[in-house]
Amino acid sequence: MAKNIAEIDDEYGKHFEYDEVFFITGATKEEIEADFDTFWEIGVDYGKPQPEPPTWEESIEAQVMYTALVTDTLLEEEE
Repeated sequence: MAKNIAEIDDEYGKHFEYDEVFFITGATKEEIEADFDTFWEIGVDYGKPQPEPPTWEESIEAQVMYTALVTDTLLEEEE
C-alpha cells in the first residue's frame, strides 16, 4: 500500500516519492479500498515483534492478585 504520493522533478529527473507499507492478507482490493486507514495501520504494525505471552506462573499470579483485590483479601507484605 502507498499513500502521500508525490511526483518529484529534480536533478535526477521525474520520480515518485511515497509512504509505503506491506502486509499479507486475504482481503480483496475492494475491502482494502473501503477501509484504507485500518489496513494501513495493519501494514504499519506488520512484522513488528509481538510481546511474549505471559508464562503460566505470571498468569496465575495475576489471577490471584486480581481475586485478592476484588474480594478485599489482599494481605500486606511483612517486613
